[in-house]
Formats: sequence, structure tokens, C-alpha cells
Amino acid sequence: MADTLGDLLDAAARGVFPPADGRTTIVPQLSPRDAGVLAFTAHSVVFTDEDPDWVRRTLAGTDRDRLAATMNARFLTALMDRTGRTSDTIDVLLNRCRAARGTVGRAGGDRRSRPSARGPRTLAA
Repeated sequence: MADTLGDLLDAAARGVFPPADGRTTIVPQLSPRDAGVLAFTAHSVVFTDEDPDWVRRTLAGTDRDRLAATMNARFLTALMDRTGRTSDTIDVLLNRCRAARGTVGRAGGDRRSRPSARGPRTLAA
């Protein structure tokens, strides 16, 4: 696992993502301006200079499962309050690594051949 947000972003740009283990990684901010949350598949990254123990306690206090806790409005509001920040929207950065190009699910591709999802959150939706 990468030790900094820069390492995580560099790895993701190469198609190497955090393990889909349901955990949350907490790393320092790259700059005083930027703090927030990145949600990968079954793994979140909170980047903040706040106390990691505060982040863990606050996440544990949400009434959501571990996969959704970092994107939960209560956690995001607490993070904004703690860091003196505001947000009007949740930004999304979508990236497909070079190795995935041309695979099932691409624009215009045959989505019917994609395997069906059997996870509990997908089935509940």
C-alpha cells in the first residue's frame, strides 16, 4: 500500500489500485488546500492532516457499512467542520487504465456479456 496520496494516485494512473478489502486508508494531505476522500472499489482513502484516530472514530460513528462510511453525508460534514471547509457537490474522477481499453463495458460495447454482480449491495439495489 502506498504511503502518500501522490503514491496512490501515481499507482492508480498505472492501473494499480488499493486492494478491494473494505478498508479505509488515511494519508496526509498533499497540500494545505486539498483534503478529502477518494473511493475506489471496496477501498476508501481519506487524505487529511487531521488526527487519524479522529477519522477512525468518526467513521465508526456513522450508521453505514464500512464501504459507504467515507462517502456518508455525516462523515463528510464532520470532516468539513473539522477542517473548516465547505462543499457544494461531490466531485468525481473517473479513469480507465490503458489495459482496460477495449474490454466489455466500453462505449458501444456489448454490455450483455458482462458478468452479473452478486454482491449484497448490488442485490439490495
